[in-house]
Amino acid sequence: MRRLYYFIYAACLVLFGLLGYFAHQSSSLPGDSAITTWLNGIELPFVDSLMQVVSALGDTLPSIITVVVVIILLLFARRRLEAVFIAVLPGIAVLLTWLIKVMVDRPRPGAELIDNGGLSFPSGHVSHMVVLLGFVYYLLPGLIKQRVIITALRAIMVIIMLLMIASRVYLGEHWSSDVLGGLVLGGLILAPAIVVYKHYARRGGNARAA
Repeated sequence: MRRLYYFIYAACLVLFGLLGYFAHQSSSLPGDSAITTWLNGIELPFVDSLMQVVSALGDTLPSIITVVVVIILLLFARRRLEAVFIAVLPGIAVLLTWLIKVMVDRPRPGAELIDNGGLSFPSGHVSHMVVLLGFVYYLLPGLIKQRVIITALRAIMVIIMLLMIASRVYLGEHWSSDVLGGLVLGGLILAPAIVVYKHYARRGGNARAA
């Protein structure tokens, strides 16, 4: 089973490398424009507002507030190790995303029409949300006993994640390949973080038992 995990991680690493390489070579990849057109073709009265609200959750200030609130709740529950990981992981995601954006140097969609439109690959909103929501998703069974509440919270997290992915493309901030890159990068950060967390949590449990 461990070999399978290593294989999946290596495959995701290769996929991310390929996405970054082709994003560096081209302003968009095959299918990017088609997916953007399809999403923009959704004509429902509440879609624009919904996409803007969900996308705003990944902006700097709301992200910081969310992280601080989660940390406070974990500290209140006497989960200091978990609070440390929640404090550190989003920062790692932001830093790696910024470094890769600079290296890939891909302009945002329509950047030729906007002064200082920013860099596009990978999506920082998506990578941040994958790391934050993914780690909380993993922690929930150890924090809450009621399965119904765990299932409901996990469902909400999945919905928010899917809407975040869609919103970044819908609003023209990213190509679909950018959000895919953010999704994969977030997973590449999250997976080893969970392994490290399990190691320290196990050591902490053994120390308390001793």
